[in-house]
Amino acid sequence: GESETSTPLYFAQVDNQGRFNPLFPIYSLLDLGEGKTHLKIFLDSHSLILYHYSLNEQSLGIKLECKSEESKELEEKDKKRIEQEQKEALLLSPTLSAFTPIIEEDTLMCPHGGKVKLQSQKGVKFKSKGVPLILESDLANSSIIGCSNSFISGGPCTKIAFIPPIALSLKKFNTEGAPLQEYASMILTDKGVPLMCIPKPNQFKVFQPKNPQGNGESIEEILTSIKLKKPRLKVSYKLYKGQKDCIPLCMITLNGNKIDQSTPIQEVQIDLEQCLSEIQDEEIRSYLQTNYAKHYRFKQINLEIDANLFQMIFVIPTKIAKIFQQSLKDYKDKDYGVGKYYPLYALQKDEFLEKSKYSYKSTQVFFAPQKASKMLLRFGSNAKEEDSFWESKIDLYNGGHQ
Repeated sequence: GESETSTPLYFAQVDNQGRFNPLFPIYSLLDLGEGKTHLKIFLDSHSLILYHYSLNEQSLGIKLECKSEESKELEEKDKKRIEQEQKEALLLSPTLSAFTPIIEEDTLMCPHGGKVKLQSQKGVKFKSKGVPLILESDLANSSIIGCSNSFISGGPCTKIAFIPPIALSLKKFNTEGAPLQEYASMILTDKGVPLMCIPKPNQFKVFQPKNPQGNGESIEEILTSIKLKKPRLKVSYKLYKGQKDCIPLCMITLNGNKIDQSTPIQEVQIDLEQCLSEIQDEEIRSYLQTNYAKHYRFKQINLEIDANLFQMIFVIPTKIAKIFQQSLKDYKDKDYGVGKYYPLYALQKDEFLEKSKYSYKSTQVFFAPQKASKMLLRFGSNAKEEDSFWESKIDLYNGGHQ
């Protein structure tokens, strides 16, 4: 988006003489009354209308800076309209409750005084007064610092080990649910104790059915409810980010082994023990060895699709958190590990290559399920399936389409 120009309700980049810069979009707000607005967008010789644009919710990530009295009045009307719609939603659906997602400046603690280190990666584009939102993959495996639990009682809490679905918002932000302040007590550390959250309001609100059991379940009930399933990582190969469906793959090369068949590849079983232990990217290798020196091992898979090389690096915990001991008794897929695959987006690297058999190389880093020695790599669309909680998804893009 842009700042408002000297012409009310027009937002654009202007030069020193106040003329619109034709290389950048020009936005025009259309007042429909009752707090509703459309947004007209001009670029080159094209124009489009974004219906029901919201200044406060910044629809489609388009943030406009209001300066005139006219636009500020529309902004205030839009705010009142949103508040009224939320009230009406609660009246129409009395079973819905308002919940507050966790943001980076919130305080999450274990009962022994340890503080969770919150750092937004995938949720960084969603902000409340400049503070980014925390999503599921941001919180998963986060470090806990300063826990005073004695070794006689099991030792200090060191990281987040389990985030149940009920603790996440049904509304998706960047394809992921956001952990909720109200259900922080359902999120467990690696020592099997629930977190505590110091409630603090922010600009995010989600409306969804309240857990019929409330948020005061005992730790025993939470542990009993954990039913472990085989974790899996689903890869969707696409030409560009806007593509909704994925491209069926009949030929790939995995760790130097070519897989070529007449029908699309559905899934591949991988023995992680046979994969590379030495991370090829020197910068990422140094980072992982420094930050995950104890109780972790590293494995790398090289996946070749067309002229693209995808290096997939897995950070595998060598111990299983105590909270899963009870569930392990009935878990038949122990070789695949306990937990889920979580991308470490901050370590992702993409580069275009010259004088190489690959034109594009992308490096992805994941937290792997605890103590995994095998993995199930699936290929296909992002269609919702049964037990989808245990399936993590990653989109890989053809580097030839920048």
